[in-house]
Amino acid sequence: MSGKMRFEVSGKAKNMTAELQAKNHTIIIDEPAEMGGADKGQDPLSNMLASLAGCENVIANMVAKEMMFRFKQV
Repeated sequence: MSGKMRFEVSGKAKNMTAELQAKNHTIIIDEPAEMGGADKGQDPLSNMLASLAGCENVIANMVAKEMMFRFKQV
């Protein structure tokens, strides 16, 4: 991997719902009805935790590859 990577997210929000664009993906973040949302997407905390798990998975796989270690799963 060389050079800098650029990440950008844009979107719009109405009430508790945020519709976001990241590259060519649409992400909808919303609260469940009991929290005042419409439950159109995952809640913000679950989204953050899923992002953290995804990052940990990528790092583990990159380190395993660098070490020439056969990695099966996290």
